[in-house]
Amino acid sequence: PDRSLKIFATTMTLSTQIRQRTALAVNTSTRFQPDTYIMKNTLVDIVSKVIANERPQPMFIFVILGSFFLIVSAVALVQDIMGAVDSGQLVLTPLGKTWFDLDVASLNTAQAVIQRYTFPEIWDPGVITVLNWPTIFVFAGAGVFFLLIAGLMRAKRRPGRS
Repeated sequence: PDRSLKIFATTMTLSTQIRQRTALAVNTSTRFQPDTYIMKNTLVDIVSKVIANERPQPMFIFVILGSFFLIVSAVALVQDIMGAVDSGQLVLTPLGKTWFDLDVASLNTAQAVIQRYTFPEIWDPGVITVLNWPTIFVFAGAGVFFLLIAGLMRAKRRPGRS
């Protein structure tokens, strides 16, 4: 309990510092309310609630998933750009090749499970089609999808605001 209180106090201090810096940077004559906005919506406050064992909002999970997928997409883009620097041409790596390079055993297991325990048509052409798409687009699409869900959940939670 003492450790979680210390962590909570530290995150609240960080949140206060962010709020103060934002208040200085934003013109307070506009409709933007930095105090309310920063205190309710910073990742620091959400994380502090999770650390304090409060129930996290479902939106938080979608934001984390969306952010994770966008980061993976950015890493894949950097990897493709590095390959382009070496070879002289940009080639977007398919998801199947990326998965094969990372862990061939899990790829083979996924294929066997899908083909044996579900309909074989799910693997070919369904999963095969997705595995042939560029890694960047698959993960970026998933990231945008999860962030859109989080945005819709947020809009639904706050009716009357645009």
